[in-house]
Amino acid sequence: MSNWQKVSLRDAVGKVVFDEEWGFIKFDGAISYSVGGQELGYYYVEEKGIKNRIMLQNYTVKDLISLFSKEIYEYNRNYRYYSRQQEYKKVAVEEITVNIRVLSAKKDAYGRMGSDIYSFKITKDDKKRLEYLRNVWICDEIQSDDFNPDDYLKRPYFNDLKVGDEILYGGKKYSIKKVYKQPNESGYMISASPSYEGAKSTTANIKFSDNIYILPYNEKPVSETEQFNTYKNEFALSPYAVKSGTCLNVYWNKTADAAEYIISLYKKYDRHYLQKVYHLKDYIVDRNDGFISIDGLTDDGYIVTVKAENRNGEGIALSRGILINGNKQCVPQYWKE
Repeated sequence: MSNWQKVSLRDAVGKVVFDEEWGFIKFDGAISYSVGGQELGYYYVEEKGIKNRIMLQNYTVKDLISLFSKEIYEYNRNYRYYSRQQEYKKVAVEEITVNIRVLSAKKDAYGRMGSDIYSFKITKDDKKRLEYLRNVWICDEIQSDDFNPDDYLKRPYFNDLKVGDEILYGGKKYSIKKVYKQPNESGYMISASPSYEGAKSTTANIKFSDNIYILPYNEKPVSETEQFNTYKNEFALSPYAVKSGTCLNVYWNKTADAAEYIISLYKKYDRHYLQKVYHLKDYIVDRNDGFISIDGLTDDGYIVTVKAENRNGEGIALSRGILINGNKQCVPQYWKE
């Protein structure tokens, strides 16, 4: 599992991070603050009887939080010395909008990064949130200069999902509320609600064909193909397989202590919503043979393993899984998740 940790967005300037609402972003450090849709820099604060324009570049987070308890004024642009209108109008700061400019973590075909403005509101009741600004997930394995979000996103399998699991759907964090045993009449498999901070209570019905992902900082499920990474004395067998039409030929090197060989045939079904490995049949081959021909295999996606057992039924050699892919020589391989 990659080493993910939560940090303040302020500590992630110039780095690619993952946010549960925004997805993968790169923060360039640009932040502005506004009240009632107008930047705070257009307001004035009175100190010792003097009204000074708010200069955000000189403000610390502590200074911004203090604005909730200070007297803030808006300059009346229609003021004329001969009018009866007040030059400054007092403004009650009930909430501050934080505007964060971020870059898209994934570059376009021309190597450019698009930018977006994300906003969230801070009220005087939760002003402590402004102090931390926003917490995001960061991974020390991510290289900002050569980054592809797809490398850090994996699809879950619907048969593994359960109520309470968290997923990434539409670029946002969702929590599963219901799992159907089979697709309902509308084709929905699960119902989920957004669960990131500040999310509104809504429900999304998700089908087989919808794009959902595992949150990058969560543990990935163990694939059923992981079993094919087990091996023992594989070089003694040195197996390979060749498929010609509907016929699969498997070859291996005979070993001295083998009483028989077991050729196991599997079928891999792999879709973005379901992964399954079906054990089709075990073929027992005499110790004097180093070859078997299996007919009637109409497509690809088959996996075979070769195992040698002694007279006591003990396994003395076992190959990793051999994935049959087209009419070419196939050998044992390492199976990634």
